[in-house]
Amino acid sequence: MIKKILLYSILFSINIFAFDLGFGEIKIPDFKSENNSSTIKDNNISETFELKYKQEHYLEAAKIAASEETIIGNLNSAISYKNAKDYNHSNNIFDISEEDFKKDDTKNIFTSFIDTVGSVVLNDSFTSYPRKIYEGIMVNTYKGINFIYLDDNSNARVEFNRALDRQRRAKEYFEAEVAEYKKEQETKKEEFNKKQKDAKQKADIDSIANNKKTVSAIDKEYSNLFQFKAYPDFVNPFASYMAGLYFLKDGDYAKATDLFKEVYGMETSNIYVKEDLKLALKASKGLGGLGNKRYAWVIIEDGLAIKKIEKSIKLPLFIVTDKAMYSELALPNLEENIAGSKTYFVSSYQKKHKALLLSDMDKIIKTEFKKRFDMIKMKAITSTIAKTYFQTFLQEKAGALGMFAGAIYQSTTTGADLRMWTTLPKRFMLARVEIKNKPIKIYGDDKLLLSIPIKKNQNMIIFMKKSTPNTKVINETIYF
Repeated sequence: MIKKILLYSILFSINIFAFDLGFGEIKIPDFKSENNSSTIKDNNISETFELKYKQEHYLEAAKIAASEETIIGNLNSAISYKNAKDYNHSNNIFDISEEDFKKDDTKNIFTSFIDTVGSVVLNDSFTSYPRKIYEGIMVNTYKGINFIYLDDNSNARVEFNRALDRQRRAKEYFEAEVAEYKKEQETKKEEFNKKQKDAKQKADIDSIANNKKTVSAIDKEYSNLFQFKAYPDFVNPFASYMAGLYFLKDGDYAKATDLFKEVYGMETSNIYVKEDLKLALKASKGLGGLGNKRYAWVIIEDGLAIKKIEKSIKLPLFIVTDKAMYSELALPNLEENIAGSKTYFVSSYQKKHKALLLSDMDKIIKTEFKKRFDMIKMKAITSTIAKTYFQTFLQEKAGALGMFAGAIYQSTTTGADLRMWTTLPKRFMLARVEIKNKPIKIYGDDKLLLSIPIKKNQNMIIFMKKSTPNTKVINETIYF
């Protein structure tokens, strides 16, 4: 409540300034709307969720996360219900998330305006949550897996096809997003820079963004982060592989062949995908399905995905204005979590088979973060310039005390948007073994984690999740 009162006071007090910069009067947003930030809400909700999730009290965690009434809260709630094996409830919450995605896709002009103003005069965490492409793909993939657990093959097919369709349209969606951002940013930049010129201020947005000291400070923080080979065009190998495995199980061998071929092109060192491709190709040519042999596919969700952290970068005042006390840029950066286990092995008799990387979720998140980084950076720079000039504006109105108040305002409201789906895994691992007459055993760092009984003449798909070295294993097995 205190935060909300403070925010309303700040918004009221800077209406004059925002109008002067060309943004018009700031409307007080409805912070209770589903798609808005949870920044205004008490942080106790997210902290309590994290505590319950780490304690493996998944049903409690699911209810707490859903109470946030945000996209992120719903995504974390759906995963928590999935962990608790309440697959119907998990899919119901995923459905709500999808509806929120659609609202984001059809965001109206007024909402876009509020987001622009909120980003500039406060920070990005006070705007509607910008959903990520990988999130939509993972929602449909997880829904498909949940439907497999529920023995609902027709809906599983629908969801896997939706995930694949999202991947096909991802590049087009992102290009449209960038085009819209550039158009909006150019308009605001022209208005902003004109106001600065009229006020005889020192520099415009581009000159500050391209200043050597600004570029050097940012490059220093992010140069190592972006050194990786990305998957092509927002494709998630896990989503494609799960769809391929479903179609193999369902007897659609031609479709399975195409999908396994796509996955193998991205993870060429994964011999299990290569063997699956051979199996599907052989079956698609009418040379027998799975034959007389029986197999166990082991799919491991390992660790927790990379997380966002805030990086503060102080800007030299002389490149902005010489009439302010303080100027700082806040940007999100990424920090990796540790794996649940360093290595996994699977055995069906005596020989152990090492699980291999199927999909690097950290890399997928980094890819999208990298593609959006210029947009994130420019929004942060625009916000920083506006707040720094606000100090000079208050100095003109109220002297040194006004400038001091402006510096306090900038320090209080400068922050990076750290919202993200926190319950995704770090990576997906895969192993496939031929079933003998012994249970399937799974080892993590040489420690036995699971022993799954086999069924006569049945294939198996074993799903296993290990989020941290200390959490218990979650598993589910499908026989077919």
